[in-house]
Amino acid sequence: MNKNKNKNKMIDISSQSKRKSNKNLLDSDKLKDITYEEAIEKIDAILTDMQNEDVPIDKLQEYYILGNIYIKRCQDLLDEFEQEIIEINYKENYKK
Repeated sequence: MNKNKNKNKMIDISSQSKRKSNKNLLDSDKLKDITYEEAIEKIDAILTDMQNEDVPIDKLQEYYILGNIYIKRCQDLLDEFEQEIIEINYKENYKK
């Protein structure tokens, strides 16, 4: 019974480590340097890899997390772009 408890502890620690690693990617300045096109390419690569039937479940979890990080980056970039368009239109309408 103790062996099972220790095994579960190791799994929990491993999962926490992966979450911290992925969270660091989300919080890092490197993510801010990724363009929309680069993020889309990474998402496409992740989707291609996920279609492989031999991918271990841990890797699928990692891909899921990374995919969501890149999707969020794309959404943030689109939101910034939309705000710029709104500001340009606002300035154009009130110059007249």
